[in-house]
Amino acid sequence: MVRTVPARGSLSVALAVAFALGWSGGCRQLNASHCGNQAGDATCAERNPDAPYCSVCVALDDGCMVQPVSEPGCGFGGGGTEPGSTSSPPPGSTSTSTSTSPTSSSGPLDSSSSSGVVDGTGSICGDQVIGPDEACDGSSLPPGASCGEKGSGMGLPSCEEDCSALDYTTCPGVQVCGNETIEGDEECDGSALAGQECSDYEGLHGTGLVCTPECILDSSACTGCVLSGDQCVMDDDCCDDSEVCRGLLWFYKTCKPGAGL
Repeated sequence: MVRTVPARGSLSVALAVAFALGWSGGCRQLNASHCGNQAGDATCAERNPDAPYCSVCVALDDGCMVQPVSEPGCGFGGGGTEPGSTSSPPPGSTSTSTSTSPTSSSGPLDSSSSSGVVDGTGSICGDQVIGPDEACDGSSLPPGASCGEKGSGMGLPSCEEDCSALDYTTCPGVQVCGNETIEGDEECDGSALAGQECSDYEGLHGTGLVCTPECILDSSACTGCVLSGDQCVMDDDCCDDSEVCRGLLWFYKTCKPGAGL
């Protein structure tokens, strides 16, 4: 009878195959402290911020890794993600995603949006699109808008910052009330009163002459006075500072030069 004895090399191959079959699927029996039995990435991030990713296929350091887990079936992101998923950045970490896909919002746009100011109709001032309640928007002007509408020659007006109206002050030669310069048909402008004062108005004196926001002279704050030769009473002011109210009769006095009766 001949006894067959397995060759030593064949036995080694069999053992290698058995070992490979037993471990080819990664760690399937995790110890209690392994991140796969805890909260996944969140556990790793809490234990060591420098190794915040959990792999259920790695036993070293209880599965916590420095790099995100890319091997299919090994990641465990935690937060409700089951073991076997691709690892995601843990809480508190910075996402490395470079996606530029826009996100949508079901709520109203904020008034401080980088796109501009949002009014009640949803129009966005600053997006270069004229909305329902906007007169203009940035460089977008209504059809036919020109400086010629205001008789200011060639060119285009600009748009107010709140998109409420066209601004013709940028047009050449335009009359601007409020720039301290009398232009066109303005009577005055700010403190520029065209050399006028209260005494230039009959029966008035004082320093109350002002310019209105519409660039019109307003003498309502001037003081009333009595013209030279007109009847007055002792408390009246004469318009001519060199005259006084006087007369021979107490009941009939006039503004006259000098002192006396």
